[in-house]
Amino acid sequence: PLSAGASRPAAAAAGCAGADRSFVTFILEPLYKLTSAVVGEHPKTIERLLGDDFGIHLKSSAYSQDVKPLLKEVCSKVFGSATGIIDMLVQHVPSSKEATAAKVARLYTGPQDPNSPLIQFMAGCSRTGPLVLHVAKLFPKNDASGFDAYGRIFSGTLRPGDEVRVLGEGFTPDDDEDSGDAVVSNVWLYQARYRVPMAKATAGNLVLVEGLDALVSKTATVVGRHLEEEVHVFRPLSFQTRSVMKIATEPLQPSELPKMVEGLRKINKSYPLAVTRVEESGEHTLLGTGELYLDSIMRDLREMYADIEVKVADPVVAFCETVVETSSLKCFAETPNRKNKVTMIAEPLDKGLAEDIESGKISITWPARKLGTYLVDTYEWDPLAARSVWAFGPAADGPNVLLDDTLAGEVDKALLGAVRDSIVQGFQWGTREGPLCD
Repeated sequence: PLSAGASRPAAAAAGCAGADRSFVTFILEPLYKLTSAVVGEHPKTIERLLGDDFGIHLKSSAYSQDVKPLLKEVCSKVFGSATGIIDMLVQHVPSSKEATAAKVARLYTGPQDPNSPLIQFMAGCSRTGPLVLHVAKLFPKNDASGFDAYGRIFSGTLRPGDEVRVLGEGFTPDDDEDSGDAVVSNVWLYQARYRVPMAKATAGNLVLVEGLDALVSKTATVVGRHLEEEVHVFRPLSFQTRSVMKIATEPLQPSELPKMVEGLRKINKSYPLAVTRVEESGEHTLLGTGELYLDSIMRDLREMYADIEVKVADPVVAFCETVVETSSLKCFAETPNRKNKVTMIAEPLDKGLAEDIESGKISITWPARKLGTYLVDTYEWDPLAARSVWAFGPAADGPNVLLDDTLAGEVDKALLGAVRDSIVQGFQWGTREGPLCD
């Protein structure tokens, strides 16, 4: 069937105006007919239906079974076994050993030096290398008292009792504040409702790990505690959508505010796209991708994580400002002693540059010369400006650019460099929050 945006000749459209969709005609209706017959008809009627319509003949003893096993046998005869799906997965989904090198190149934020032993171990999915585990999701325990970390082992072997170092999303070799030590309590193979305990898990496996949740917010990189080689983190998960719908929450009983705050912390861990904030007014807000997403969050908050009644304000959509033309006025800020002034203007980016940043074609982690050459060759930037890019915002792949457009003869570059980190932090906060719209 054609999608909503497809076009077709008027005559064909008129002839099929009242027809059912192909999926309904050839799959759903036969399935409904088959199920209703097995559940509600006499065995003789079922036998006649299977023989006439499907060319299937069962043993006489099969019709004396209960409804559920009979329906399962009938469906397996009509549709075949599930081996076709398994065979398709085996043939078309690459194995961990084959796919790991591409995953490392795409997800690892460190230098992709082919001579680096760590890169070689990870790209080769080696079980004998140092432990490197990428945690991508946190799953709550049955009683919601804590979380277990789910991730892929890129290198090495993981065992219960191993001492590891957990690197958060904000970790860098120069700033190790977002990191901590932990001990692995248990390792499981996660199979839907079942958890199969493992004495050890080797590279290439997707495992569920207990004992890391205190140090993991959304995603994390886990390495051996005594790893000596410089290590970087894996990129956080990227999504095609953003959390733009916001609700304000408040406990029905004010005395239960600490319970709600603790529940919001757990929500932040459990939902990858959920964002929890405390506004300047002290109001606790939640951001999600839509009303259904927020409804699921609130249900878990009330019944699982906080177990209290929570009042919710009407949802609103969070807006952020954009730039349509170059600023007509210069915006400036002065230091308290009035001896220093920082001036900024805003102007639209070249068409296509924002898309290149978001898709990863250009990265702020590139050397300044490489980044400048790309901007000069692709977008015809001035060479001096192209080599003065300070940051992208609101994240490393955000579609906003902070540029140092000052000249050495007009400003003290040493003083400006001293406050660079603060300016970058303010720029990323502004592009993330949309302060003008708020």
